[in-house]
Amino acid sequence: MEELKEVVKNLPNGKAPGLDGVCYEHVKIGGGTLLSNMLSLFNMIITEEKIPASFKIAIKIPIPKSHNAKNSGFDDHRGISLLPAFDKILQRIILNRIQSLPPTQIHSLQGAYQKEQDALTTAFMIDESIKSCCDEGDCVYACFVDIRKAFDKMWIDAMLYKLFHKAGIKGKCWRIIRSWYSNMSELVHINGAYSRIYNLRQGTRQGGILSPWLFLVYINDLIYELENTGWSLFLYNKHFGSPMFADDLTLLSRVKKSLDRLLCCLHNYAIKWRIELNINKTVIMVFGEKIISSIGSERTWLLGDSPLRESDTWKNLGKLWHADPDFTEVVRATMNKGFDVISKLSKLGCKAGGLNPK
Repeated sequence: MEELKEVVKNLPNGKAPGLDGVCYEHVKIGGGTLLSNMLSLFNMIITEEKIPASFKIAIKIPIPKSHNAKNSGFDDHRGISLLPAFDKILQRIILNRIQSLPPTQIHSLQGAYQKEQDALTTAFMIDESIKSCCDEGDCVYACFVDIRKAFDKMWIDAMLYKLFHKAGIKGKCWRIIRSWYSNMSELVHINGAYSRIYNLRQGTRQGGILSPWLFLVYINDLIYELENTGWSLFLYNKHFGSPMFADDLTLLSRVKKSLDRLLCCLHNYAIKWRIELNINKTVIMVFGEKIISSIGSERTWLLGDSPLRESDTWKNLGKLWHADPDFTEVVRATMNKGFDVISKLSKLGCKAGGLNPK
């Protein structure tokens, strides 16, 4: 009971309910009777190792990734799953128990869903690694890789295999997670209307409490495989060559041929584990070249049989990357954004000297 009370006490407010309409706030004010019934239900689920069918029905809300994505295709939306509150509370209890065990070795270069790490720290690590090599007079060959619908298309059987054999999650806990990911279903809610209920046979739900950790387990061995090739970037005998943030992977190497081999390793991994790489959003950049000219147009890059384009600029992890070591274009873009904000404020009636920072 104390474990359940602690989880309920720390539930956030303002979260959307699942299909049953029950919010976290309902649970918080439900009192002792509700908690006692929840405890009995959860104990029965854990004993029987079966997740109720009602826990596995989600409402999927498609969220546009950008302002221009409202009327665009499937790939320009991110689906958020609204799950029943009781299901998410049980997921939190199971995750807390897993994390109290000896830790699974999530690679240090995986920055997503880790304590004291975010996209900014991952971008900073990439930036400092590149600068360190450039200061030594070396070029850095980088590939910014995008995994298409990484959460939605995750191979469930492979995730369960890695959970058992690589993360060491076995026995009752593994069987409960397997039950969670069996016979899942959802319906889409858009523009006030609901679709029919349909079955899901792949993916980890964006909105589930366990989902981020399960995705890390699923993708974790990719970074180890890239490191073990010995072809990526090392600084002071420490590997920095394949930092990853959720579904955004960056490959770094000092030599073009080594990056070619890393791309081959990535391609083979993607085929083996049914991962779809987004060629249109995967870009090569070269940092630290003494003369930036037409050299890039003479280089060829392949991911499997698909050609990759080389660019002087690319936006990734919230940062605009530029091959120019003086960052002239970055400064210019930042200034233009500032001027744009000032122009909009002026149209609202704000004048120079009229803004109060307090």
